[in-house]
Amino acid sequence: MSRITPGGLLGCREEPFNGKVFYTHKGVRHWVPSAEHIKAYGFRWPDDVFWVTAPEIREFRLGGSLPMPWSDADRAGPPQNSCVTMREVLGCTLRGSGVEFGAGSSPFPVPVDCDVSFADFLTQEQLKQRKYPGQTDDFVQLTHITSLDSMDIIQESSLDFVIACHVIEHTHNPLRVFELVYRALRPGGSFVLVVPDMRLTFDSAREATSLDHLVEDYRSWNPDRDILHFVEFFSKAFVTPIGELYDRVRNAIATQHDIHFHTWTYDSFRTLVEYSQTGISPWQKVWSHPPAKEAADANEFYYLLTK
Repeated sequence: MSRITPGGLLGCREEPFNGKVFYTHKGVRHWVPSAEHIKAYGFRWPDDVFWVTAPEIREFRLGGSLPMPWSDADRAGPPQNSCVTMREVLGCTLRGSGVEFGAGSSPFPVPVDCDVSFADFLTQEQLKQRKYPGQTDDFVQLTHITSLDSMDIIQESSLDFVIACHVIEHTHNPLRVFELVYRALRPGGSFVLVVPDMRLTFDSAREATSLDHLVEDYRSWNPDRDILHFVEFFSKAFVTPIGELYDRVRNAIATQHDIHFHTWTYDSFRTLVEYSQTGISPWQKVWSHPPAKEAADANEFYYLLTK
């Protein structure tokens, strides 16, 4: 570490970071997506890049990618050419300290001055054991072992933001999520949500989860309610032959297999948000945007809720 600058641009020509450039700040590395990002922060490409080895890069903790400095005004008409850009526009005005749930090996892009800690319902080792095809072993460092719909050990009014990118669909009780996040945020705090649009994912053959179902989950959830979710998931999303369905569902429940318990479209999710506002979590402001219409990889929509 002695020859590495504490803050600046580090490049690496070795696997698994071959050709990548990172911005390092307070012991955290942030992947730099493009030369335009470098220029936006006042650096010159490639003059200001200090080239180091892969082990030296790994000495810095994994953080979200470096976002372009978008403004609040950019949310009125954000560029829609990529999901990366939409995520930057969604999160780049966050300030203070917060928690991201379920970041895995792809933490969300937020300003580098933000103090971000990470939470997951699985431990670090369990995440590595369950990594999906194509995912590396380069995971964020967890601070909390807890789920978004339990939020154990996270104190009331202690956070400026909570981030859940492709996470809320994995929770058992989404309305409870809204309640817990609202409680954990300080006044003016932000809840950042990126949610898969079921019509654009492997969930396309499923029915959108009804508001009545979600309200019943909130009022009287019990583990038996999830059985039908597993059956639907493995019969319509990850299609399993009927003769194998019972065993696959039973094994998935026993091993706490991580599935999409609930599914939404952009509009049906707004219905859920509006219901939460009526008495569960009275958000003061709601910004949202449907999937980026010009992005080839668009399969998600965006919500920013302000306490």
